[in-house]
Amino acid sequence: MLIQDRSKQLARLAAILGLLAAVAGIVLAVMLAGKHSGFIQSDLGCTIDGQDGCKNLGASPDSRIFFGRGPHIAWFGLFFYLSLGGLFLRILLCPPDRRAALAGLLLAMTVFGTVYDGFLAYKNLFVFEVPCQLCIYTYFATLVALLGAALLAFDFRQSPAMLAAGEVLRAALRAWYVFAAAFLICLGLALYFTVALRIDAAGGEGRDSRGGIPLLGVERRAGIIAEHEALPIAPQLNVNGLTQFEGPANAPIVIQEFADFRCPHCYHASEELRYLQQRWPDRLRVYYRHFPLDATCNPQVSQSRGGYSCNGAQAALCASEQNIFPKIYHGIFNFQATEQNIGLRELENLTVSAGGSWPRLLQCMGSAATQQRLNRDLADALAVKVEATPTLIIQGRLFRGAPPIEWITAVIDALVLQKEGAAAEADFAARNPL
Repeated sequence: MLIQDRSKQLARLAAILGLLAAVAGIVLAVMLAGKHSGFIQSDLGCTIDGQDGCKNLGASPDSRIFFGRGPHIAWFGLFFYLSLGGLFLRILLCPPDRRAALAGLLLAMTVFGTVYDGFLAYKNLFVFEVPCQLCIYTYFATLVALLGAALLAFDFRQSPAMLAAGEVLRAALRAWYVFAAAFLICLGLALYFTVALRIDAAGGEGRDSRGGIPLLGVERRAGIIAEHEALPIAPQLNVNGLTQFEGPANAPIVIQEFADFRCPHCYHASEELRYLQQRWPDRLRVYYRHFPLDATCNPQVSQSRGGYSCNGAQAALCASEQNIFPKIYHGIFNFQATEQNIGLRELENLTVSAGGSWPRLLQCMGSAATQQRLNRDLADALAVKVEATPTLIIQGRLFRGAPPIEWITAVIDALVLQKEGAAAEADFAARNPL
């Protein structure tokens, strides 16, 4: 009797341990899914030397299921932990005669999850420069869940139902509602993160039938202006003499972006700024500033990472001398799409294709004058307290991280319409006929 009581206590503690691990995994997976969808902008627990490893991993094809073309792996992780939590809870509540098969099912699932996490951990820790720390916490959650499942399996080790594949499958079928509930929760959160909130950020209009973002509605303009003005006021930076820009000098809206060429979200932010300049011609002047996340040229960063980010910054700084800055700047970011390093050979090919002189650019890259120009960006970044890239100054207001495209479009719409009123509406309508 004493042995049976201890066995029951062990099974209960194992199920509680597994349930707690699953709850922790659910919280972490929701955070990762929110970051990957653009809903959560916080870099809490993710930033290493100013770079958000969670976002960087989320922007990589390796973070997507179905050969890099499906949803982010965080959604699969959320489904996995929700299912585990439901099964551990079911073991606590179900009749004793069904617990053995459920223990076998939990052991199979947690073993699979641990093996799969091992593959992800290899990618995360040894392939990517900056690891995703939230992902590492999920690996520990899976290991603890495996421990709970193993303790349950130890308690039911003599039961044929735990080892019989047919019984385990029947247990999974009997618990169909657990998996269905997990799927519906994931679907609901995905819709909430990727549709409802983004439409709201754009003013409730959503995207029009042509796939573009319609002009911000009148009823939302004052609110968007208030949101923009609620952002922190950025220190005033002197832009005289800067050569890294696009847009006319008399543009009414000025934006500065501090970025690193190997940061995926910097790439996305730069593409958003290009889109906004096309959306509102001659209304934006964008200054592209450099904050390489590499100690090779940036003393504000503690680790050296091959000098590739520094190569890119130096090449972009020198490109303006040959009037090929936009092609070089955006071309270097496009190396991310082709998975190229920012090496000298790649930069030479890009310079030639942009119509520039590679020997002249190479000589400029290694000059003291170019390092002084880079140091100016680094000093301004220090004044702004840049801790992660991208960091944007939007008409004097500070925004850290990559803004959702609908939100920043709404902000620029509101700022342009505030300055120009009906004339801007008429111009937009003329350039974007229904």
